[in-house]
Amino acid sequence: MTDQQERTVEETEPETGAEQPDTNSQQTESFLAVESALATDVDGETVWGRAVDVERIPASEVPAEYPRTITTDRALVLHIAIDGEDDHETRCYFEWDDTDAEDRLSRLLALYDVPLDRFGDLYGQRIFLEIQDGYYIPYVPSTPPRGSPQAVYGVAGGLVFNLLSVGLLLAVGGSVVSVPTVLLWFVVNFVGLPLSTYLDAWHTYTHTDWEGGPLFWAFLALLPIVNVLTTALYLQQRRTSTSLA
Repeated sequence: MTDQQERTVEETEPETGAEQPDTNSQQTESFLAVESALATDVDGETVWGRAVDVERIPASEVPAEYPRTITTDRALVLHIAIDGEDDHETRCYFEWDDTDAEDRLSRLLALYDVPLDRFGDLYGQRIFLEIQDGYYIPYVPSTPPRGSPQAVYGVAGGLVFNLLSVGLLLAVGGSVVSVPTVLLWFVVNFVGLPLSTYLDAWHTYTHTDWEGGPLFWAFLALLPIVNVLTTALYLQQRRTSTSLA
């Protein structure tokens, strides 16, 4: 090897003891950065928490960027411990007046059958929360509780009756048609099923996170034949909704 080739090799080889880029350290830092970004709360996500305390404070102590406007002089603070997150407690704010409570708080209390003058009874209750603008906000129905929890049996019964009616008609033909059966069919399809759907849809709307329209589904339940499909679809949506209390 010539002197020139030896000098070239020496110049290209790293010097012993020289600091080299720590590739593993850079990869670790990148991984932690991505993990931190993924751990950030995302608007629209929902979680469960448990009410652990309640107090009244001056409205001036409510964060200015809180998604719900507080117009009263005082505010009620509901402390909620987030499920599955040790030592993570959030504060939810409601308007408060010494003589009345805002409608949003009233609707929340109504979900748990808690009187307005005993809001401390919320202690220990599980609260369904939605993340909005980085804050945990209790998911509260837009109207007070309505409807009937037993109406779902009428909806399911109406669907089964219609399925059996179609099956019998296809199996044995018009021999099953009589005045009593026709009257029963009219009562089920034009009274029982629509009314049960209306009452159950309102109960679902005001007790779960379901956002369907009670009047819309009750109207579909009035349409013979079509109501077989729509009632099955409604029951499926109802089954996948999350109860708020």
